[in-house]
Amino acid sequence: MKSIERVNFRLYPTKEQEEIMLLNCHNARFAYNWAVARIKECLDNKQEIPSKYTLANDFSKFKK
Repeated sequence: MKSIERVNFRLYPTKEQEEIMLLNCHNARFAYNWAVARIKECLDNKQEIPSKYTLANDFSKFKK
């Protein structure tokens, strides 16, 4: 059995870096919620659930 070692570290970001990290969290949450809504819409309409590749492609089109 493989053993997994855990490493802890502390970040001390500057104010600018902190804002960038929070923006990245917001963007990730938005993308996740968009994909969940898209899947829920397909389930409600009894359509096939899109693959992760289709979702990624649709999200790229959505961003433009």
